[in-house]
Amino acid sequence: MTESHPLSAIEEAASAWFMRRRARTSDAGAEQAFQAWLAQSPVHRQEYERLAQVWDDMAALPRQAAARAPAPVMPAPTCG
Repeated sequence: MTESHPLSAIEEAASAWFMRRRARTSDAGAEQAFQAWLAQSPVHRQEYERLAQVWDDMAALPRQAAARAPAPVMPAPTCG
């Protein structure tokens, strides 16, 4: 299992933009702000595109197989 880490400021901003655009709550001003954010740094665009790719990859997973998969069994904690 991989260890989680706190999101960087760029990851947080990319996530916020991604969700806002998915919710279609952007107006012309918000779209201009998003385009300006993308233009500020190639890293912004890379992170946004990485996030969009992960979203697409997750959407492509077969839903029936995931629904049938048994839940992982976690060992009971031990006292000691």
